[in-house]
Amino acid sequence: MSEQLTTAAKSHREGRYVDAERLYRDYLRAYPANTEVLLALGHVCYQQGKLTESIACLEQACKVEPADPELHFTLGNLISEKGDDPERALACYRQAVILMPDYGVAWLHLGVAYYHAMNYSAAAESLSRAAVLDPRDEKTFYNLGLALMRSGRAAEAGQMLRRARDIAPNNSAIHTCLLFNLHHVAGLSNREIFDEHLRWAARFGAEYPGRTAAAQAPARTRLRVGYISPDFRTHSVFYFIHPIVKEHDRATIECYCYSDVTQPDDLTRKLMNEADHWRDISGLDDDQAFRLIQQDGIDILVDLAGHTDRNRLRMLSRKAAPVQVSYLGYPDTTGLRTVDYRLTDEWADPEGVSDDYYTEKLVRLENGFLCYEPPVEPPFHRSVPARQNGFVTFGSYNNLAKINGDVILAWSDILRQLPGAKLLLKARGLGDPSVRATFLSEFRSHGIGADRIECLGHMIDVDQHLDAYNRMDVALDTFPYNGTATTCEALWMGVPVITFTGERHASRVGTSLLTSIGLTDCIAGGRESYIDLAVQLARDVDKLEGIRAGLRERMRSSPLMDAAKFCRTLERKYRLFAMSE
Repeated sequence: MSEQLTTAAKSHREGRYVDAERLYRDYLRAYPANTEVLLALGHVCYQQGKLTESIACLEQACKVEPADPELHFTLGNLISEKGDDPERALACYRQAVILMPDYGVAWLHLGVAYYHAMNYSAAAESLSRAAVLDPRDEKTFYNLGLALMRSGRAAEAGQMLRRARDIAPNNSAIHTCLLFNLHHVAGLSNREIFDEHLRWAARFGAEYPGRTAAAQAPARTRLRVGYISPDFRTHSVFYFIHPIVKEHDRATIECYCYSDVTQPDDLTRKLMNEADHWRDISGLDDDQAFRLIQQDGIDILVDLAGHTDRNRLRMLSRKAAPVQVSYLGYPDTTGLRTVDYRLTDEWADPEGVSDDYYTEKLVRLENGFLCYEPPVEPPFHRSVPARQNGFVTFGSYNNLAKINGDVILAWSDILRQLPGAKLLLKARGLGDPSVRATFLSEFRSHGIGADRIECLGHMIDVDQHLDAYNRMDVALDTFPYNGTATTCEALWMGVPVITFTGERHASRVGTSLLTSIGLTDCIAGGRESYIDLAVQLARDVDKLEGIRAGLRERMRSSPLMDAAKFCRTLERKYRLFAMSE
């Protein structure tokens, strides 16, 4: 039998996995309790793409040696990769750290598994333990930053992301996540945020000093416009890009979509049907995607991701198209000199105020920079909830990272002035009891009891999500990072949104949206007038009801939802961009 095992191991080393698998299985029929051979068989099965069989081998090994933490850890990794039983993967990681409490990498994987299970407090606790055990692992601090953001602890998240960046200064993804995080933190200046973007660009945007701009395409009737994004799926970006792709004038625009979506869904397929050309780049590296875009002869490449997850900004630094544009998915500059323009409007980026904080040239679209398409058209209650309840319900469905201490204090001031009023919050993190308790304790520190605040967790069903707005009288915008899709959803469901105009794009999106639909009465000039406006509106139920009754039609007839007109404006800008080259 030892000769058989030697032959199996040789086949294994040489990559002859079919032969190795047969020999290992023959051996295990005689010696089924040999964990070393079970592990080897699991590996050759894995190499052949037989994940289920590989898991079965590790399960058997864990039964033979239940006190071996590495076996449980490896089994957890396999189950996690298969993706169909996250609770079982969690159990494996938990068992690994119970057996070996100083098993740092197992604590890391346990934290990530908790994060994906939306148990953010347990994720942060596990990742903090991993950080103590291995303070030089950037992955630990990066994931801890993500967990803290989901828990509404943006400032602490920033500290962890900075530590991750300092450990791994050449990791672009970590630095880009830090940039995104900065917009959630109160008290940072435009200059501080801009300089951090320039630091990213200096390290990652100048990797190709010999880069050559794409060759100018031959004259043709239609401009080739490419949109590139990882968010052509169930994501807020979809509801703003779909009407554009759908309504482009096909006599003048040939529309390409470069999809970096790893898990396509029904909305992916919906957009795929609207585009003239669909390119799946999820399996391509930057070099391959760059060559594909150049082969397609794209005239104008529009990036919809900015500094968000799975962006392709490093590819854009190589000038994949003669004209490159930043739009929609990120509320700030890319920091890249190779991105020529950024689409915005006069309310989100007032002329002479914002221009110095972008490396791109700002191009302001008339009547607003966004074009919205609601996911569905569910009924909304024409009568405000306050009529039946006898009290006004404020609300916010923004993610917790946007609800910082300043926001909580302002909302507490509003509730103190209206003793009967309540607050309805919905966010992914609020499904975690520990996160919810921490949030409620912050309100309690400002004199607002838990009985006045209702917390809802994540809702997968879009109809259920939108129906939850029927319980809300007035929506309160977040600051310094305003809502975008959530603001549009609230308005679509008849709920007015109170916002105030801040100092940068992320804190002026609410102003842009409300101006676009003509609801400027809900825009305050600052924090104190924001509080006053919310209180005054809550005290006038008749006015609330009047706004609610006409809000959907107001949206429908506004520039915000006039996709055809928006696209004609956008196409004129595109033609000017192309002529300038």
